Amino acid sequence: MRSLIALTLISALGAVAAPSKSKATVCTVEASHSAADDTPALLKVLNTTECLTDATILFKQGATYNIYKPVAFPALKNVVVSIQGNINLPSNVTLVQSIVSNSKIYPGYWFTFKSGSGITIEGNSKNKNQGWIDSHGQQWWDANNQVNRPHLMSISASNVVVSYLKIKKPVGWVFKAAGSNMNFNHITIDAKSDSSAFPFNTDGFDVGGVNVTLTDNYVVNGDDCITINNGAKNVYAADNYCEGGHGASLGSFGSGGSVAAASNITFTRFTMVDSLYGGRFKSWSGGNGLVSDVHYSDFTLRNVSFPIFITQNYYDQSVGKPANAGTNNTNIANFSYRNFAGTIDSRKPGDGSCVTNPCWYAVNGTDGTQAIIFDFAKGTDLSATNIVTSNINIRPDDGRQATVICDPEALQETDKQVGFVCHDGLYIRA
Repeated sequence: MRSLIALTLISALGAVAAPSKSKATVCTVEASHSAADDTPALLKVLNTTECLTDATILFKQGATYNIYKPVAFPALKNVVVSIQGNINLPSNVTLVQSIVSNSKIYPGYWFTFKSGSGITIEGNSKNKNQGWIDSHGQQWWDANNQVNRPHLMSISASNVVVSYLKIKKPVGWVFKAAGSNMNFNHITIDAKSDSSAFPFNTDGFDVGGVNVTLTDNYVVNGDDCITINNGAKNVYAADNYCEGGHGASLGSFGSGGSVAAASNITFTRFTMVDSLYGGRFKSWSGGNGLVSDVHYSDFTLRNVSFPIFITQNYYDQSVGKPANAGTNNTNIANFSYRNFAGTIDSRKPGDGSCVTNPCWYAVNGTDGTQAIIFDFAKGTDLSATNIVTSNINIRPDDGRQATVICDPEALQETDKQVGFVCHDGLYIRA
């Protein structure tokens, strides 16, 4: 059952839940139909006053646009950016690295919407071969750990709908959702590698905004499917498919002792396939702040290494636990995990993101059977309060019984009822 918070959020976002209708003024970006750079044609439209308010900026179906330079969109008002054709980003790795390393021409993302209101960014909902943005990530993955990787799109505007976009082989992070009243729906992110190379850091949605919904999205990648970061509030994510990555995540929070704040987060009706995590929370040792009112429900899992995972004690395994982290931590309160079903990847746990020994996601005591890992911080009465689970039906795919890792000494007496026996051993409902 959807929570009252989720229903209230959906109601609040009703005004931006559907794409805006096409505007009377249509500003068509003209394609060169060659290998030439089409960025000047896009900038020509963006420098035309009548295209910035109550208009449609159109990338025509059947055309391929070469956007070889980063583009910072001006403040748009009630504008539809309609990508009916395909957009091709530069494939030359050295060229892209030279751009990304130059802060004068690269603001952090290839496409930036820093301000504005009433913006719809839509792909082609009727033609599966149109509406793609191709970043040519495969050669970056094959080269392994290339520096100066570009991120795709940052949006800090308000009242935004992004729908039916298709992203092919992103090099790095895909969407940064840092605005308010935002809706991301029916988006495809395909970062599946064609070789044994791993698609590092291809995060799908990085959410730090307020009043954000993410529904009916399809993500195959090598990092967080959706990640909630500092400042996020009132986020509702439902009916999303995630494969190959790091699941529905919160954090990391508290790096370097920073203060975290995130609240009212709902993940529901997710399908997780061949993923490292299902639902994960991660904060650094020595962090600060509070993350509260987080609710996971109705997760279907297939071959997930760590289905339910909380750590308030994260540190870089390749460096070692910091000696001066202190006893403070990022507190968590009112977390729930309900109706999880499926299999743990117990035969070949993990993914291809390990580049250190020990691996960055190594957890002492794991053996491929852990359905739940609660690695709570010790030190204060408020570290972890009201953390509950119910109806957890997760089993290792090799036939063994499910187990848990949970230290009851890290919880106050009133918080030890977490829905199972909190110990290191078999999963026993309680």
